[in-house]
Amino acid sequence: MEAALVVPVGESTSTPPKPDSLSVLPEREQKRPTAVVKKPPSRRLRPGDLVCGDCGEGNADTRKFCSRCGAALLTAEVVRTPWWRKILPKRKVKVRKALERTAKDRRAKTTAAGSAFRAVFKTVRALVAVVLVLGGVAYGSLPAVRTWVNNQVASWQQDAQSALELTYSPVHPTKVTATFEEPTHPADLVADSVSNTFWAAPTTKGEVTLVFTFDRPVNVDKAIIQNGDNDKFDQTFRAERLHLVYSTGKTEDLQLKDQPDPQELTLQNGHNVTSIELHVTATYQSLHGTDLAISEIELFQRS
Repeated sequence: MEAALVVPVGESTSTPPKPDSLSVLPEREQKRPTAVVKKPPSRRLRPGDLVCGDCGEGNADTRKFCSRCGAALLTAEVVRTPWWRKILPKRKVKVRKALERTAKDRRAKTTAAGSAFRAVFKTVRALVAVVLVLGGVAYGSLPAVRTWVNNQVASWQQDAQSALELTYSPVHPTKVTATFEEPTHPADLVADSVSNTFWAAPTTKGEVTLVFTFDRPVNVDKAIIQNGDNDKFDQTFRAERLHLVYSTGKTEDLQLKDQPDPQELTLQNGHNVTSIELHVTATYQSLHGTDLAISEIELFQRS
């Protein structure tokens, strides 16, 4: 009886059951967190906005979490006010009074008038277009119409040109003298309004000067000078440069061309003068003589 109750050491009385592989349920797959990518803010940042550190979105300073990614805004960067904006005066908020009309109200009131004006403008524009088309057809096909239009345009151009052009009246000196002159060609011949006479003076005696004298203060704005002897241009010296000295103390220089045709020159300082000295400071020389000749000097004032 006792021998039957003894179990040998090392021998197992029973084998533990193997777990059934079909009885173990698989674990549910966990979703991986989506990585947040920084992007430019979806609206223009303003001073005081909170910039999310995860996605870069700008949020109002009253928000606690980002409006785009939902991250906490405890460590968000605050948009600062630019230094130059701090210098500018703050714009006051306009408070409208009772019954005060806004721009929107004024626009609504003027809508009817604007619509009427636009309708009239469209009608006038259409009529002008029709007139232009018919006028073009008539101008191209009817010679009489074409001639009339050309004459009218030429007349308008002439009137416009006359209005723009300045008119001048002559200024005659009461006396003309010179430092030197030839007996047969005295100084007053330079202002006799005749081009076939001339003033002549020897250039070997010194600087040659003409003096124009007026009986009252005058304005001299333009000069027409005919250089040399009109009949024998290359037989005498011609004036190359004139130095003008006015009775007012002002001066100016005139550069002349070596040509027999009249030369028109503008004067800048000849206002309210009673006399003008014309100093011949340079000459065009001749191989046939030593006398200087100027056929005509005519003076004009702006009228």
